Amino acid sequence: MATQTRFHRDVLQWSRSVISALIFLQDTNDANGGTKIIPSSQYFPFVNSRPGDLPKHAGTWLDEYEIYDGLDAQALTVSMLKGEILLMDSLVFHTPTVNTTANIRYAVAGAYYSSDELVPTVGEHTVLISGIRTYCGNEYNWE
Repeated sequence: MATQTRFHRDVLQWSRSVISALIFLQDTNDANGGTKIIPSSQYFPFVNSRPGDLPKHAGTWLDEYEIYDGLDAQALTVSMLKGEILLMDSLVFHTPTVNTTANIRYAVAGAYYSSDELVPTVGEHTVLISGIRTYCGNEYNWE
């Protein structure tokens, strides 16, 4: 269940592109927690974390930066039918709407990205779904 209705990006910067996938298990709209996006926001300028601050989220919160002031007024709700899948660039600012119905809105969320050939290990929540994982890093022993 969504506990935040703040616009956010799923990653901090363009170099770690991710495709977010939301599979809707029932019809969704403004009234029951549908997804709102800000169209073309994947092209908005990037921001750095404030010096000394650790990110409070894996991505960027729209309301934490003045550069984005007023952009939430451009948001549109993406109404989806049961079984439909919403694919979006991880840099699109998005949020769930407030569910004003008596029912819980269910969806399955996933994120997909290409294998990083310079990282020797993968995270515990990472699963290779296609292809072969390649590692091309430099393991030269300088001793």
